[in-house]
Amino acid sequence: MLPPRHQTQANRALKKALWIYWPRRILSERAWVILLLLLSLGALVISQTWPHIPQKIRMAVYDRLETALLVISVPANTLSTTVQHVTGLSDMASDLEMMRAENARLKQWYDRARQLEAENRSLRSLVKLADLPRMQFVTARVIGESGNGFAQSIIVDAGSNQGVTPNMVAMTGDGVVGRVVAFSKKTTQILLINDVNARLPVVIENSRHRGVLAGDNTAQPQLVYLPDDAAVSVGERVLTSGHGGTFAPGLAVGTISAVTTKDIRIQPTVDLRRLDIIQLIDFGQKDPFQEQQQEAQQEPQHDKAVQP
Repeated sequence: MLPPRHQTQANRALKKALWIYWPRRILSERAWVILLLLLSLGALVISQTWPHIPQKIRMAVYDRLETALLVISVPANTLSTTVQHVTGLSDMASDLEMMRAENARLKQWYDRARQLEAENRSLRSLVKLADLPRMQFVTARVIGESGNGFAQSIIVDAGSNQGVTPNMVAMTGDGVVGRVVAFSKKTTQILLINDVNARLPVVIENSRHRGVLAGDNTAQPQLVYLPDDAAVSVGERVLTSGHGGTFAPGLAVGTISAVTTKDIRIQPTVDLRRLDIIQLIDFGQKDPFQEQQQEAQQEPQHDKAVQP
């Protein structure tokens, strides 16, 4: 056992060794962490002070790694293409079966359509039915709308330069959208069927009761002027009747969505809030009122011409 004096010296030496050893050990073990923190702090300061420097460094790194990235991407792209090809072959087989079945059904409908066409041609020759006028159409894209509490109309990028006329009806593949109310050389305004000023003669598909679709600036316009004995039910289709001369008969308008003691509501077949591409169609319908006015204007001239 050491004397007290030597024990004191030994304790001092041990404390001195620990005081020197442990900080050095800590610094040596955490040197990389401290270095990375300093580098991150420096990069953050540089990026905030001189933002163009990191961008140049980044682009320089991309330029150096371009060849390596291309070499690495070739096998990956090849593998991805192969997987897609194999998957596409399996999907193609199932699609082919579906197309064969659909083709068989379409062939049956094609044969039936040809029979009906021949029958229709024969009946037309017997009754001497007048041929339907040939329709003309213009396809346009919606570029503006005025959907608010006071008006429901849209603007499309087609006008008189593209062949737009006053008698055109706006439609999509689902049904009637509205009608042309104004147009210029390059643009056209379409009054939607739910506008408060819109009135559309319609007929219920099953019962053949006639009425008028009256817009009220809501998503579901009203069905008015039905006969008192008309029995309607939710889900029945509503079509154009052809009265008035603008809309051809049989165009899809909507379905009856609500029947109450106050009113009858119609859900349009077209989502009027999501219009993108529409067609402006001239069905060749003539307005009887306009024809009478034209005849009235021409009759006095005819009488003056035959007077001696």
